[in-house]
Amino acid sequence: MGVISLNHARVKARADRILDVVLRKRKANSLIDQVLMEYPPESQDGARLLKLVQYLCSKNPSPIKTMAYLKRIDWDKYSNQGKLWLCLFNNYMKLNSGIMTRALNTKFRMPFSFLAAHLLADWLRILTVFSVKQSAKRYLMPLKKMDTALRINAADRFSTSCDVLMEYAKTHEQAMKNYLAIIGLLQKLSAQTPREGNSTYTSIKLSSLTAKHNLNELTTTELDALSEKVLDILRLARKYNVRLIIDAEKLSSLDGLLYIFIKTFAHPELKAWSGYGLAVQAYHPRTLSILRDLHMIAAEQHKKIIVRLVKGAYWQNESKEYDDHDQYVYDDKYLTEASYLSAAEFLLQNQQQFIPCFATHNPFGIAQLMELSRMVGNSDFELHFLRGLGCSLHPYILGIEPNRIVKYSPVGDPVAAIGYLSRRAIDLTALNKMYANLSNARKELEEHEIKDTQLCSASALTNINDNMVGESIRCA
Repeated sequence: MGVISLNHARVKARADRILDVVLRKRKANSLIDQVLMEYPPESQDGARLLKLVQYLCSKNPSPIKTMAYLKRIDWDKYSNQGKLWLCLFNNYMKLNSGIMTRALNTKFRMPFSFLAAHLLADWLRILTVFSVKQSAKRYLMPLKKMDTALRINAADRFSTSCDVLMEYAKTHEQAMKNYLAIIGLLQKLSAQTPREGNSTYTSIKLSSLTAKHNLNELTTTELDALSEKVLDILRLARKYNVRLIIDAEKLSSLDGLLYIFIKTFAHPELKAWSGYGLAVQAYHPRTLSILRDLHMIAAEQHKKIIVRLVKGAYWQNESKEYDDHDQYVYDDKYLTEASYLSAAEFLLQNQQQFIPCFATHNPFGIAQLMELSRMVGNSDFELHFLRGLGCSLHPYILGIEPNRIVKYSPVGDPVAAIGYLSRRAIDLTALNKMYANLSNARKELEEHEIKDTQLCSASALTNINDNMVGESIRCA
């Protein structure tokens, strides 16, 4: 496979058109979104604010612990400068912290002091839960209104990926509860008839179906038992004509995930069904070798694999977490983007074995993908967007090619989904910074130009992996 030269002028012109649509259609950020932008979850104060929110959303927050969480955040940082709403927010939280501190540290600890502290903690909890639910409307599909939302998506020419939002199972009981929730969702989706040309997706997280978070630590017997659970889900998905994707896990679970996928994909009951696939992350050097293995398996089984290509769902944590040589991730942004585009090239060039799905909200990346598909001669791919993100991109994409957008729309309890909402807050912060104004967007476009007009292909990236380990890749 040779190195493909992208037409730089065409990529830049297409990205310019996308940005024009984005900046024209972009909606103003809500107050909650603005707070998240000022307190990004990856910052120290942002992480502390997130812990405060998680605690206040618990059933009975203690006023003493609430006060402790409030005092950990530097409210003085924006109390006297910056935007008016930010000053008001910080001064309000600072005032609450001061009142609770005085109430709980009263010399004689009068009963009314504790009562005031409890009332204030309850009031903060009510405000917090209300804010979380308001924020969740942007990112989560209400389960009670799922039928209506699916019909609206179909009318707007979107396919939908409707998933039960769940994190790691902590107990076997929770794993079984998650399994039954997925079965229930599939049964609910069976009543939906997708518009012609559209598909209905769902995805499952394997770590939500077992009490062990690290799939690589499961024994062969445990992996086989988990495979049987997945097969039960797959049988229903095929029966109800719902495409199913195994969601991404941390790199520490990658081998276990691949074992289960290969075992279930080759099962005789799923013969000739191409409605099954997995998410592949591009932020580590194994991406292309995984795709080659999947290519061989698909060819042997004479059916296609759905591949949802993502840059890296857990990069924030994993870039700092791993010190194992086999589990390093790209530290250089250019290498991650080169890996992503090289994997995209491989998928587009092997349409007999893959159904390519590209998950990105980056206008520059979308422009590169469209130019790449034109040069490869394969326009049969889908763009997967998260609900609440990338909405301003839809008009441009649908204007070019109908039925190309899949909207990832999870359903779940907003309060229980704070972890998911915090990850979306990071994504939203990044997008808002990118779309801040037209001049910044144009500058960003220049920074995304590929050096020497060359797109690293699979073979070129292989050389990078062999020669640059230790230089451009961090083993944290």
